[in-house]
Amino acid sequence: MKKILISVLVVILAVSAAIIPGECVSVEKSIPNASSVELLGDKIAINAKQGDTVEIVTSVNNAKLVNGLLVKMFYDSNLLAYDGTDTTKLGRTIINTDETNRVLWSIMFSAKGTDFDNSTEVNVLKFKVLSNISSDNECFSYSIEEFYDTSYTELSRSSVNVFCRVIQNSENDLLGDANGDGKVSNADALAIVRHSIKAAKIPEDRQHCCDVNGDGKITNADALQITRYTIGYKSKYPIGQRC
Repeated sequence: MKKILISVLVVILAVSAAIIPGECVSVEKSIPNASSVELLGDKIAINAKQGDTVEIVTSVNNAKLVNGLLVKMFYDSNLLAYDGTDTTKLGRTIINTDETNRVLWSIMFSAKGTDFDNSTEVNVLKFKVLSNISSDNECFSYSIEEFYDTSYTELSRSSVNVFCRVIQNSENDLLGDANGDGKVSNADALAIVRHSIKAAKIPEDRQHCCDVNGDGKITNADALQITRYTIGYKSKYPIGQRC
């Protein structure tokens, strides 16, 4: 009887994977130049949990003889705490955090100018998430104050892209939580089935939570263990515990 039940569950999950759109399981989110009605400038929305790290990345693309860039970044200090900067080796970066809720940073490139043919990250601001941020909360706002060449002529600001990456706190990861929503459910089993049939790939930084039975592979067998767990079967694997 158990073998029949297991076979039926696998079939149901496989069929569901073919007809139900997969949930987003990516932990990296990029929302370049989201529109804003505030005077501060463009806004960036994020969805993150307490303890996560948010990186605000500035990149330059398709610009010649770039000499300098100045950006003002505002953030909600009730939700985020500034946690440092990764600076590029392409130039000299100056960071100013003397005002609450604001990071003012500038970078000076070579005096002869620097060419950017491909998208190149020139600065990364890091923030710790103090409490859960949901519904794509627009808690960052920025303005590009200056972007100029070696003759101090203003360059096209369309060559500057500002976006965010959300890096989840791995200490909160649960075995079986494939989609990273902080709980183990049939949605995770479905994500694993879709991954196993190559319908949708689970990001590499979440795959360590998906090999439930520890055989070194992510297969329908892992999805089955999660399904059994969600309907109350006692599992010999530590599903739902930190992985």
